[in-house]
Formats: sequence, structure tokens, C-alpha cells
Amino acid sequence: MIRLLKLVFLLIILSACSASSFPPSEGYSQCPVCRKDADLGCLNVKVTESTPRTTYKDHNYFFCSEECKADFLADSEAFKSD
Repeated sequence: MIRLLKLVFLLIILSACSASSFPPSEGYSQCPVCRKDADLGCLNVKVTESTPRTTYKDHNYFFCSEECKADFLADSEAFKSD
């Protein structure tokens, strides 16, 4: 029984992670650092006035955290979208 519960729990977690990897809906963007690092937990970012952001080569980038923004600014070419 415990083995079955662990399996169900694992399936729930995996389905939640895969759902967050779909293209974001309106009002959302994808953190380029999390996308490169395959961090599905915070890949999709709700864009608000307080969302960390920067513009690089005429493209707006939004981030899940100030830490990801700092990583991007340290090596923007590694994270830019194609």
C-alpha cells in the first residue's frame, strides 16, 4: 500500500512539472536562466510590475528572481533566446 502511495505521489509531482514546461499563456514569460538550466519549477514567470526584467539586444527578458537576472547579466550570450 505504501509503495502504491509513493508511486501516485511521484506521478503527481511529475505531471505538475511537465505542465509547467508548456508555452506560457498571456501575461507570462519564461525565465531564460531556468530554461537553460532545465529548472521546470520556476520556468514560467507571471509578469507583473515587480517582475525582475532587463532588455538585451532589443529583446525583453523576464526572470523568476533577482538571482536569475544577475546570472543572465553576467553572461547574457549564454542565455539569449534564438
